[in-house]
Amino acid sequence: MNLFPEEIIKHTTEYLHAKYSQKSNVLYMVVLMFVITSIAFTSFIKINITKQSRGIIRSEIENNILQTTIGGMVVVNNLQENKKVKSGDTLLVMKANHLEERLNNLRQKVRLNSQFIADIEGIINDNTDSLLTTKYYS
Repeated sequence: MNLFPEEIIKHTTEYLHAKYSQKSNVLYMVVLMFVITSIAFTSFIKINITKQSRGIIRSEIENNILQTTIGGMVVVNNLQENKKVKSGDTLLVMKANHLEERLNNLRQKVRLNSQFIADIEGIINDNTDSLLTTKYYS
């Protein structure tokens, strides 16, 4: 014989605490074990890390600075860790296509500026029939 009806007991704090505390303890233990095993296994995981540097090669004894006069893309890389290097060895081969592009762009600008100058001289001499560019048409 119960003092309280079952409908009232199911909605009390004591009933809900007894019902869900056991499930939450099991869930808490599972999550805690997962975290502990994850931390324990991180010492066995190895990840390759690469680092980019700006032209400085450091030896164990002294710092050697490697600088280029131009920028470009490295085509051949003969650098190896702990490899003996002699004077005159080719370490890197660089390809500088962008220098040729810049040179062609500068030549085109010089040609265009020469045409502008010729147009201005034609305008000064009142000879607008022989304009080379469309910049001064009006």
